[in-house]
Amino acid sequence: MALGDDSVLDPLCSIKDWAKLCLGTLFIKSSYPGRASHVCTGNFLVNAGIRGKGIGTTLVECFLTWAPRLGYSYSMIELIFETNLSAKKVLEKLDFSKIGRVKSCGLLKSTKDVLIDSLTYGKPLDITEGESVTKFEMIREYLATGQYPLSAGRTDKARLRSLSYNYHLSDGKLFLKDKEVIDKPSQQYMIAKSVHRQNHAGINKVTSMLAEKYHWYKIKDTVRYVVKNCPECANPSKTSAKRSQVSKPKIIQRSPVLNNEQQRQLEQRVLQPQHHHQHHQQTNIPSPGLPSGYNIPNTSADFISTPTAVTSLLKWLKIQDAQTVT
Repeated sequence: MALGDDSVLDPLCSIKDWAKLCLGTLFIKSSYPGRASHVCTGNFLVNAGIRGKGIGTTLVECFLTWAPRLGYSYSMIELIFETNLSAKKVLEKLDFSKIGRVKSCGLLKSTKDVLIDSLTYGKPLDITEGESVTKFEMIREYLATGQYPLSAGRTDKARLRSLSYNYHLSDGKLFLKDKEVIDKPSQQYMIAKSVHRQNHAGINKVTSMLAEKYHWYKIKDTVRYVVKNCPECANPSKTSAKRSQVSKPKIIQRSPVLNNEQQRQLEQRVLQPQHHHQHHQQTNIPSPGLPSGYNIPNTSADFISTPTAVTSLLKWLKIQDAQTVT
């Protein structure tokens, strides 16, 4: 990164002038070779005389722009010491997350004999829509034919093999493990719209439902666009009316279960003959086993159809259950 707008550096520039013109530099490379070559790292250097002017932020932004274009899908920035506040501030501002810590990693001049912890930051690399389609097409072509692109070099071939490791083809469709890869934006929109229309759920719920079966970059952004442009969700009255139609669970009340003694008492009362009370006058007769005030009524009518008897029996059962629990 050099001062000025020239696309080509002046070859006649002296070393002294270069120290004034150079603002900073960075590099991008694989963190690990072989199967983990899709993970990259970088290093950033800002001219010591012009720090505090946002040059470090610009370098990291440039890193995030070019790393996906080079085929990397994840970035790791290691050995960020706890005392390097400016580097931590830049990385956290650009949504890097702390993914690791090494205790007592560095012995720095500024801290003398005190060992300093080192942090590792990580961030998934965002791939633009066109680049993601190209990537999936390359993986699909490689899995179908086993052939590399004509312009692929040795590093590109190794990276393509690494990227294709978790993908497979089934009936001409590309899958990432057990999730179908959807690379066409129009198809992504239609799938998200169909899932949202099932019950007009919110953004997080629809995203979770889609992520169980499908894979594409920035699923949540697609869902957010679908929900935002849904006419029914834009009208709160329609949405609340649909949600109010959801059936509520039914509460099933259990009938009291009688033991042998209770059943015997009931049978005696029901089968006991009546020799008087022509006008069917109801009288309460004390019953053994029942507390005072809870007598089973004696009437010529059927016992089970007598409301007072049912009420007395239920109250007595509740008292017995409470005494059993205590």
